[in-house]
Amino acid sequence: MIIINHLNQNTSAGAPATYTGLQSVRLKVILPQRTPVTNGSLVEVRVIKDARFGNIDIPLRSKILGIARLFNNRVQIEFNELQVKNRTYTCSGRAYDLKFLPGIKYNPLNARAKQVLLEELKSAAAGVPIVGRMVNQPDFNPLTDEITTLDEGLEFYALITNIF
Repeated sequence: MIIINHLNQNTSAGAPATYTGLQSVRLKVILPQRTPVTNGSLVEVRVIKDARFGNIDIPLRSKILGIARLFNNRVQIEFNELQVKNRTYTCSGRAYDLKFLPGIKYNPLNARAKQVLLEELKSAAAGVPIVGRMVNQPDFNPLTDEITTLDEGLEFYALITNIF
């Protein structure tokens, strides 16, 4: 929903209105590398088409970071950080597939594949506090907890609803 303010006293009748309400932007994004994910994993995506949110230009290759959650064979990603040029913004948004359904579909892995992927995730997470904290918890069980991988080059949408 966009609310338009026509009551701006500093403009003439022919001047454009100012936006004062809610707005959102749907960004087409891509995974720059193969990404193992489990609940609480950090996911990094890149914007593949220039966009604009209010007065913020979001150019090609801008980085968006979010936290993954696996639910009903879909990876739900809650985006919370947008990096544009050399500036970082706090944002809120979610991932949608190319059919604009919430989350990204994945196929569950068998126990052996989960164990191999978990070892890969642990080694990759050594320097990343959020991911490392999730997979190194003593109560994390690869046989019952979901883990999957998102392939490099996977395209989907990020619907950003707020930038602070």
